[in-house]
Amino acid sequence: MSFDLEVSPSTLEVDFDKNLTELYKAITDQSWDDAIAICKRDPIQAATWVVRHYDEEDATEEQEIMWRFLPIHSACARHPPASVVDALIKAYPDGPKCIDDQGMYALHYACGNQASQDVIRSLLVCCPEATRIRDPRGMLPIHYLACWGPSSVSVVDMILVAHRGVINARDEEGKTPLDLAEESEYPERDDVIEVLKRWMVDDTSVISEETSKHSIDSSSNMISPLSTKLSHAQSSITMSHRPSMMSALSQRTYDEEEKKEEDSVVSGLSKMTKHTTATNASRKSTLSAATEASKLSAMVLQKEKEVSELKAKLAQQAILLERESKAPWELESKTWKERFEALLDHHQKVLSETQSTNAELEKKNDELNFLRETLAETQGKLLRSQQECDGLRDTLGDLMDKHETFKKRSGAVNGRLGSLTASLESMMENQSIMQETLKPKSTSVSEKYEARKKLLQELFQMEESLQKDEEILEQTLMKQSRELSAISAIINAAKD
Repeated sequence: MSFDLEVSPSTLEVDFDKNLTELYKAITDQSWDDAIAICKRDPIQAATWVVRHYDEEDATEEQEIMWRFLPIHSACARHPPASVVDALIKAYPDGPKCIDDQGMYALHYACGNQASQDVIRSLLVCCPEATRIRDPRGMLPIHYLACWGPSSVSVVDMILVAHRGVINARDEEGKTPLDLAEESEYPERDDVIEVLKRWMVDDTSVISEETSKHSIDSSSNMISPLSTKLSHAQSSITMSHRPSMMSALSQRTYDEEEKKEEDSVVSGLSKMTKHTTATNASRKSTLSAATEASKLSAMVLQKEKEVSELKAKLAQQAILLERESKAPWELESKTWKERFEALLDHHQKVLSETQSTNAELEKKNDELNFLRETLAETQGKLLRSQQECDGLRDTLGDLMDKHETFKKRSGAVNGRLGSLTASLESMMENQSIMQETLKPKSTSVSEKYEARKKLLQELFQMEESLQKDEEILEQTLMKQSRELSAISAIINAAKD
């Protein structure tokens, strides 16, 4: 018999030997304060699976991994404080609803390792269905308690209050919880046997009243669906069998009224669970919305925990009243009915608060989408700026090449001016010599002198023209240098 829980397990996964999370390491080291701090700082780690693989020589085609756990599975096997389990559930509310690679829930590990009463209560509040889900050996959490012993006998009562039908369930070897308890040895063994026998008596009295409607499949050693529906509908509190006919009649009347009231409570809790699941789905959309959704889930979880604690207290009070009180059952039924109605009103308020919080989450998601669009536009602008910067770099390279060319031309012009100056000086010296030599021939030489003077003037004009060209060239070079400096400043500004 299987049960499908309404949960989508996380797909986040890390390798134990390669990239182990801080949270899982803190749990394996039993550094509980660090684990709580990590859950608050980075709740995603609580939803991250940790897998350990076999070595290559040990791995087979059928089996490649040793184990695959969530942090809450590992924590429940190490006697954790209740505060650690509460922090893990707050960080990832679906954790207690997820099975590991062996098909086991956190509740199986908690019951098999003598977890505290508060830890068991937190797991039951989050996932009461785990009490009736079997591991690969056909064992329920109640079998683990009976085989290895609980931290407190009241833990057995808590499991059976959550689902009383498991009292007669058999594992794959055909053994009931009572059979396993009688074969085991631990300090609380006798007390556990006494509690199991008491619940078996109560369960027998209830089943005898419904034999015409429900049955047990003895061939498969498992509770039939019809019987499971009966036990689920009456899984809250059932009193001990009274010897007299009047007491039995009062007990039947009380159970029928309690069944109706419990069905209404279960229906309300079912609606709340579906609503909380939707809230958890929106929580995973973004990191900022995750924090608020986690707070909402924690609030709903706290309310459900309070209801479960109240139901457990009511169960204990009912058992004590059944044993000690002589007040009429009709008065007790009326009181319990008023309490359940108060619980239903309280859950309706929580549902309305959850709906308003969902509206706020949708608003936050819209704001986040707007921020994403703005970020995309900004990234586009940045890309265009980078492209413009690359273009400016290319332009600057071209200008630098032109500047080098102008420098080479300027050097050539300076060389030509130097050679012309040397020629002019040589001509001036020759002219002086000729004037001294040709003084007697001044008349004829005068004409030649005038001609040479004109030639010298032309040379001077040519030199002045060359100097002007050089000045123009220098001005052009200075102008280009200023342009290069301006372009460099533009590039630096674009980089900043």
